[in-house]
Amino acid sequence: MIIDAHILTDYIEGKDLIQYKDYWIYNCFGNRSVFEVPDSKNREWVAKLYKKIRNQIESFIPSNKDVVRRLFPQFDRIANNYTILLVAGFPDPYDAMVLEHNGRFYMVFDLIQFQEDSLNEDYSCHRVLTHELIHLCLMKDYPVAYEMSYIEDLNYTAFNEGFAHALTYEENIYDFGFDKSLEEKFKMAKHTL
Repeated sequence: MIIDAHILTDYIEGKDLIQYKDYWIYNCFGNRSVFEVPDSKNREWVAKLYKKIRNQIESFIPSNKDVVRRLFPQFDRIANNYTILLVAGFPDPYDAMVLEHNGRFYMVFDLIQFQEDSLNEDYSCHRVLTHELIHLCLMKDYPVAYEMSYIEDLNYTAFNEGFAHALTYEENIYDFGFDKSLEEKFKMAKHTL
């Protein structure tokens, strides 16, 4: 795993990040940059979170590793050969994402969007890492077709997100009662409507 934290370390060191407003990661969402100058008041806790997240990335073990490795035999190779960018400057809700640039995929984590409660002792980024790596595996096995219709795009997104969420839901996916959880979420959604 290659960790590129140059933007984040510039933020932590108090440097002006406006120089990054035209950096490719902030320009992947249409015709304009989504970059927002991050508030300096977050520097102290972000510096702590950076150390924590970096350590967790370096000791990464995927959620549901046996199932993940069975479904995606290339998982470890992909996990070892991608670059993760640790940054600041994305607006809410852009906390973790996979972006493509020049034919390569990158994982991007905006640590400010992870929020300060990520410093809690029980928080681990391993689920987020597994989730984003599942996206990378799926994109390798089932590449996105450009020029998709709205329905095709919706189907691909549901397929991709469904796998990524399901495989990171619990430590042991076999112990999770999907029927009960989905039924409860359905009832809450129906009640809201």
